[in-house]
Amino acid sequence: MRVLKNFTVVFLVFILATACARSANNSPEKAKEIMEKSFQKYSDLLEKDGKNYKSLALKATIKGKGEFPMGDTENKMPITLDSVVEAYYVKPGNMNIEISGNLGNAKIIATNKEKDTATIILPGIKQFATISLPKQLSQQAQEPNPNEPDRMEKFFQSSILEYLGTEKTKSGKAHKILIKSSEPNDKGTITAYILDRKWDPARFDINNSEGGLIAIEFERLEFNANVPDSKFVPDTAGFTKVNNQQITAAIMMQLMSSMMQQKPQ
Repeated sequence: MRVLKNFTVVFLVFILATACARSANNSPEKAKEIMEKSFQKYSDLLEKDGKNYKSLALKATIKGKGEFPMGDTENKMPITLDSVVEAYYVKPGNMNIEISGNLGNAKIIATNKEKDTATIILPGIKQFATISLPKQLSQQAQEPNPNEPDRMEKFFQSSILEYLGTEKTKSGKAHKILIKSSEPNDKGTITAYILDRKWDPARFDINNSEGGLIAIEFERLEFNANVPDSKFVPDTAGFTKVNNQQITAAIMMQLMSSMMQQKPQ
């Protein structure tokens, strides 16, 4: 639906929020220490043997501007994001992500019973599809393989962190950390705001190399939330099931339609 770009950003940010505590080997110790504390908290939720946290409920807003590539051409269309994401995760691998906003609505549900697939529902056109999850995502969201290379170390090696002090956010006092790629040609940055003593993300500011800016602000982060089982049961009554190619085409068409209707700022 009109949420492909939106959903991609949101899902990556959700993964970043639950595995973000990574820092670079050459980053200042203060930034590394804070990010590691955040990682330790969220990795407990994702790890099979984690004992402190069993579930997470979150709500976040996503706002910003950027450009969307037009097929195989060099042309790009301006895009404005103004969306809300609600996500629920219950161990060992039940996930529900609901997206609404100016690029459309969508719901994505993955369960521990179907580790390699997810159901994507598009309420606006009453269609749904069963999609395959990327192997890396399905393994991380369900049962991370302890024999795989350490993802955190990979991030350490490919990133540079800088501690920028503290700043007041809507959620409270937060440590401000600038994350850059160690690749000279990658000029994009992520500024993470990590709440003092809680080690939860309050906000992410994502700047791509072409000047686009997306701000993700967390309004709710509740651990061990009481999430009903119904959140992980796709309700597709009255909807038409389509294949992967059809759902992708529907997403792209509605995304393009939404962008064309946006008024220039």
